[in-house]
Amino acid sequence: MQYGVLGCTFLASLSLHAQQPIILEYSIPTPQSLPGSITQGPDGNLWFTETAANKIAKITPLGSITEYVLPTEDSRPNGIAQGPDGNLWFTEPGSNKIGKVTPTGAITEYPVPNAPWHITAGPDGNLWFTGRTGTISKITISGVVTEYPVASTTGPGNITQGSDGNIWFTEAYKVGKITADGLVTEYPLSDSPSSDYDRQLDAIALGSDGNIWATAGGATWRIGMTGASTFYPTPSQYWGTPGIAPGLNGSLWFTELYGNNVARITTDGVIHEYAIPTSKAFPNGIVQGPDGNIWFTEQAGNKIGVIVLSSLPVDPLLVLSSSSLSFSANAEPQVLSVSSAVPANFQCYARSFGPWLNISPADGLHTDQQIVVSVNLARLPRGTGPYVGAISLTSGDVTQTVPVTFKLAAPTPD
Repeated sequence: MQYGVLGCTFLASLSLHAQQPIILEYSIPTPQSLPGSITQGPDGNLWFTETAANKIAKITPLGSITEYVLPTEDSRPNGIAQGPDGNLWFTEPGSNKIGKVTPTGAITEYPVPNAPWHITAGPDGNLWFTGRTGTISKITISGVVTEYPVASTTGPGNITQGSDGNIWFTEAYKVGKITADGLVTEYPLSDSPSSDYDRQLDAIALGSDGNIWATAGGATWRIGMTGASTFYPTPSQYWGTPGIAPGLNGSLWFTELYGNNVARITTDGVIHEYAIPTSKAFPNGIVQGPDGNIWFTEQAGNKIGVIVLSSLPVDPLLVLSSSSLSFSANAEPQVLSVSSAVPANFQCYARSFGPWLNISPADGLHTDQQIVVSVNLARLPRGTGPYVGAISLTSGDVTQTVPVTFKLAAPTPD
């Protein structure tokens, strides 16, 4: 479905408000620590920054938190990423430094020329980070820094590795990429529906589909390696989407700061939103943990949250007009309507002893679809019934079953 807005075209997304999964929350020991970014560590724990507390912390999959105080006061740590050397690297915009912490908590700091903001591991074995005054920089694991200027009025924001071997970053109105030798290319967002969304992009991540995914305000963009973008509005339309990360099964997860939600988006643009138990938690950074669950920071809640994916409800790929069918003696045909949030082909077959249960059409099915269900009286077995059959509908790896009952008031004649 397409809508035209101010001469632009964008794809409509669908929010599926499913049953709430289990969301656990763990309080951070330091009050009002302002947790920011979070990443997976090489030690099987999650590591995150505490901007106001001037600390780096780790949390185990069981919720035990250890904090490490930074040597430089008021360094205001922000971004954090796992480095190729098995350590965690983070930015200190308050002190113009890049920090490194080992899994055992030993901290080293390296001065940099520009206020660093976000950081990511590059394909070249270096760490790459954004500078808020208009630079992209790389730092070797020995601390040598190289800067590259970016023609940006607001400065680059978030940063990630692309599937093309380059580094991608966010700006206002556009995304950019930089090669290992410092060549910068910028791409305006091609299909933003209105100027309301044309603002500094918040977060960026590489999806399992090989595309770059970025967020801003109440929207998410899918961006190909050629820079072509597709726009998906977030249904709740809350501003503030500071974190995005790839998850299992091809989906990506992002935080809704003012919506107080964590959301999941498929690579087809279908969005599911899940409310955080703590009100006004201000979710920020997000990552998939080594346990397969989704971990996120709560700025105002001063907590670390985790969505237990094993408790995530399975949303039916097919939506049916009836969960069961019942026929009486006249056996008039009935219609079963099938639809889906994501257009797809599916299989359908009838199961009955006889067989007395028929469906039409029986192949070449697609959503949306109407299936005529009928009873073949000549194939009913002897007796008064009731007779019970079923219709099975399969899309992908999910099968849904519709029980069918036929009741007779008298024995079936010979």
